[in-house]
Amino acid sequence: MRNFNALLAFTATIAVLALYNCNVNGQTSQNINVFFINEIDNDPASKAVEVVETYLKKNAQYGLTLRIERIEANKTDAKDLLETSVPSETVKSFTQALGLPTISASYGQEGDLRQWRDIDANKQKYLLQIMPPADLIPEVVRSIVRKMNITNAAILYDETFIMDHKYKSLLQNIQTRHLIARIAQGDRERTEEIEKLRNLDINNFFILGSLRTIGQVLEAVKSAYFQRNFAWHAITQDEGEIASKRDNATLMYLKPVVYAQRRERLGQLRTTYNLNETPQIMTVFYFDLALRAFLTVRDMIQANAWPKNMIYMGCDDYQGENTPIRNLDLKEYFIKVSEPTSYGQFELVSEQGKPFNGNSYVKFEMDIDMVEIRGGNSVNSKPIGRWTSGLDTPLMIKDETAINNLTADTVYRVYTVLAKCDKPEDQSDGISIENIGGVFIVIFVGIGMACITLLFEYWWYKYRKNPRIIDVTEAEPSGKRGKIPEGIILGRTEKRGNIKSNIVLRSRFNQYPSKTPKPKF
Repeated sequence: MRNFNALLAFTATIAVLALYNCNVNGQTSQNINVFFINEIDNDPASKAVEVVETYLKKNAQYGLTLRIERIEANKTDAKDLLETSVPSETVKSFTQALGLPTISASYGQEGDLRQWRDIDANKQKYLLQIMPPADLIPEVVRSIVRKMNITNAAILYDETFIMDHKYKSLLQNIQTRHLIARIAQGDRERTEEIEKLRNLDINNFFILGSLRTIGQVLEAVKSAYFQRNFAWHAITQDEGEIASKRDNATLMYLKPVVYAQRRERLGQLRTTYNLNETPQIMTVFYFDLALRAFLTVRDMIQANAWPKNMIYMGCDDYQGENTPIRNLDLKEYFIKVSEPTSYGQFELVSEQGKPFNGNSYVKFEMDIDMVEIRGGNSVNSKPIGRWTSGLDTPLMIKDETAINNLTADTVYRVYTVLAKCDKPEDQSDGISIENIGGVFIVIFVGIGMACITLLFEYWWYKYRKNPRIIDVTEAEPSGKRGKIPEGIILGRTEKRGNIKSNIVLRSRFNQYPSKTPKPKF
């Protein structure tokens, strides 16, 4: 690595700015070398850096001069960039390893930045992340689901949003069955995609994308899917109205809006400096963040908080655990910058104990409108509320009746369960020739058991040796342990009336007489 007096790396999820040098000379202007790595199709970041350079040249009161070197990375071949799927992750990896002060605009909440997940307290002062607007806008889906008590949802998005890290967190701890999917390319493919979602019994749809994508999706939907038992929500970073070749559709439409106190500054950037790249909210965000980062370095140098002879280590010198220790509090000076913003307001964490990364973002508002599309155009647009960006902020609704009309009606289905009837030839009523055999077997078994019982009883009473029957009341135990002697059957001799018979009560071997008087029979 080149030997520079001062270095700062500024990265975004797609755009990467690296300020490698800051030479303080005798002039009032401070020169900063900028190494700019950008994905090939991230035009908002490229345009923002160009405008920042021009802006600082025309406004000498800032006392900054930039010298920028540009590199474009093709995201279709991630192996060309240290075999990493996202260039931003690669940059965060080596800036953390080499101890390079970094301000990142990467997508992701706390814990999503894999390379910075376990950095120590010292590195937390100079490895900073601010979430861009495109990372916050999908959070409005969570607020809508809670407000309208939605139980199922399909969330479709295009290339203007990054949703890979949202699968696990967007509707976390909410009992809503949902699916997040990339919008298909081609009219036929989009129609098939909607049909597959309907087969999953989903009737609440969220479209996150450009106005062009939203119109294409609406055109791919059957007319029957715009009835009262369906709900459609269009969410975009763009400005303007929805245009779609639909005859009859009503949906909720959300788009960002500029704060009134910042419209004059934004208008100046658009007219004087040609900051017109779309989506505007992302372009202006990159402009504000880059300018704030440069001013942070300037303020640190003026306060002697940026070492004049900071030593930087090259990649070849890195041995795995020899990261330089930086006594640099970039976070403190970044928070204290008083430069006004051009679109939203930076919400930067300054509380002790609360992580800066994953909780700092730009604050802006989105209008919520109820839009009716007739004949391919938005014929009626009614404001019904606003949403302020944040990780868990509620909707601010001013027309509850209108928003209730945008809620999908609950459909109750009554199912009748029909049992399959057997064939007539497989049925039988009562006893038939086929099943009479089992009946006869049961009868024969019963007759057999009865015969065996009779034979046993006959043998028992006929062939016993001299059985003697005595009256129960006259029986006295005389054997050992009070048992009745062998050959004696306990019974009762009836002497009253004309009845003279012996009643055998129990056998001699399983009954002991009792001395307690018993009732007469």
